[in-house]
Amino acid sequence: GNEIQFGGGFIDNATRAQFFDLPYEVWASVDNNGYVENVFDRLYVEYIGGEWDYDQNYVKYWTENSVYNFEALVNAGDSVIEQRESDGMLTSLCYNVSDQSDLLYAKETIYTTTNDADLVTFTFKHLLSQVYVRFTNRIDNPDCWINVSSIGVKVADNAVVNFGQDGC
Repeated sequence: GNEIQFGGGFIDNATRAQFFDLPYEVWASVDNNGYVENVFDRLYVEYIGGEWDYDQNYVKYWTENSVYNFEALVNAGDSVIEQRESDGMLTSLCYNVSDQSDLLYAKETIYTTTNDADLVTFTFKHLLSQVYVRFTNRIDNPDCWINVSSIGVKVADNAVVNFGQDGC
């Protein structure tokens, strides 16, 4: 088969998708007629010389009649990540918000009929900045505060991202 390659990334904003060249990390699995296995495990992909590339020691190839599932993160840093044993896909992530960066997440599914598929491209969504919480104070005393130590967001069937100031 042909080498699995990555294309550009886009950030999905409310008004338009915006191209970016930030490095990202990829997890991927393949289902080949019921046999599911890990393809990439936190593969670092970066934009170098006008192309997206990764360490050639980790090159994988497309197989025909298969279903590939990809997940990608931007700004994951030193997050604590848990993965399923069966296919290596994300189950949970503990993201420290103290560095003021938003975590970007994307997922993509590709169905192959031959051993040659298009570039894998991602449309990333902001996770933390998409959390909206509204509180109404119906107490006579206007001095009211809320201290939230962590927030959890379900990003996929079995994957949850937890955001916390000093860990989750």
